[in-house]
Amino acid sequence: MNGPSTSTGPKKPDDSILNVFKPVVVLVVMILLLFALVYYVG
Repeated sequence: MNGPSTSTGPKKPDDSILNVFKPVVVLVVMILLLFALVYYVG
């Protein structure tokens, strides 16, 4: 979570992994909300 340490040091793969998982997490959350809505209505 440290800005200066990451900028001065080599590129960490964690940043790319987070960038890949962010849209996936959003998609999963939206799907779970949709299932919850269908389960609540049905």
